[in-house]
Amino acid sequence: MSRAAEFQTGIDRRVATRTFLIALCFFPVVGVINALSLLTDAERMRLPLDAHAAFTLELTSIAALLAAFPVAMLVERRFPLTAETWKRSLVSYAAASILF
Repeated sequence: MSRAAEFQTGIDRRVATRTFLIALCFFPVVGVINALSLLTDAERMRLPLDAHAAFTLELTSIAALLAAFPVAMLVERRFPLTAETWKRSLVSYAAASILF
């Protein structure tokens, strides 16, 4: 592997790691806000909703998103969007989104 390729791989890995760490910090906050919104809406509509159920629903969704994150990074790395390859990459992204 050339030095340029090694350098690019290092940058790609750092960007992926930082993006995942940001998601790891941000997504649970979104999950808590969504759970609290569910509880507030249920209370306004006078519907019974257990707080454990609301938080379990939202936070397990967040866990699934975080678990799928490395797969999304692999798809992006394998099929990068460029001016030359966007049509072929778009098909791959559509197939991956259906699987997701």
